Amino acid sequence: MSTPHPEPQVPAGGVRTPVVASRQCPVCLKNSLLGEQTACSARCRRERSRQRVAERQQLRDQEVLALLEHAERLEARAAALRAEACQLLRT
Repeated sequence: MSTPHPEPQVPAGGVRTPVVASRQCPVCLKNSLLGEQTACSARCRRERSRQRVAERQQLRDQEVLALLEHAERLEARAAALRAEACQLLRT
């Protein structure tokens, strides 16, 4: 016979994540953030958004460059194989 599981006890005030009071704005590094703020002002939010866009663009550029370099290596290998095939056909 199994025993019933007791109901979990939840505090009356609810569960909250502690808020660190002295967080600084990650953009301007001057102003303190309150509560769930991620930037101190609209200006800093815009700047942070621009930074994120620039980072994503840089990652895309790096990926495209890597793909182009790979394509060039494949193209060089294909040219070498073509030349080798032509040489074999001539003999």
